[in-house]
Amino acid sequence: FIQLMKAAALKRWPELINTHRFVMQEGSRHTWTYRGQIIPTNKTVAVEARVTRVADSPDPLLKADGLLSVDGLPIYKMENFELTLVPATEGSRG
Repeated sequence: FIQLMKAAALKRWPELINTHRFVMQEGSRHTWTYRGQIIPTNKTVAVEARVTRVADSPDPLLKADGLLSVDGLPIYKMENFELTLVPATEGSRG
């Protein structure tokens, strides 16, 4: 899910790929609900993200909710995840 959010961020801000890095937004509270598992007999795993907020400045930010489904059945629900792009020279987190 986070990788999908990163891909969406890079699609929106491709000019930042070499100068910025990703961090989870500090102080942000997110939740996830788990209702099943992936087992060897499952055939398809799908992850989707629904972007609920975009902020271009001061630091680019995406907020998203998501689902992970197995064979069409949602088993993970993610809510209020916030990902920020910060200049690569800031701190060591990310």
